[in-house]
Amino acid sequence: MNLPAPVGTLTGKGTTVVNLREAMAVLGRPLEHLARFMAWQVPSPPPERTSVVIYPTYVTVSASLTPDAPQKLLVAYIENCLRCPACKSLGRGQDGTCTQCNVQTPDPVPPEVWSQVAEVLE
Repeated sequence: MNLPAPVGTLTGKGTTVVNLREAMAVLGRPLEHLARFMAWQVPSPPPERTSVVIYPTYVTVSASLTPDAPQKLLVAYIENCLRCPACKSLGRGQDGTCTQCNVQTPDPVPPEVWSQVAEVLE
């Protein structure tokens, strides 16, 4: 699978990341799900929570990420949300059912994280 590499640039107290929409198009998944995963995985000092804003051509994360963090987050997303824990294929569908072995597993991203993601339509 040839995915475009996500590239992060520090901007003030956050990070702007490009190429995520293109990578998710190759994976056949909505960018919103990856954004939820990122909000869940990127730590913030308490009591703050990491927020992610989706723009048409980039994503902003309310945390300073290292240059390799966007790529690591994408790989972690693939392993946690696309790879079937039963048969290890990348066939896990959006409903959690694997297209290869038909095993259904719950989404690892907690539903309450959704409030930490916003989309801006320009």
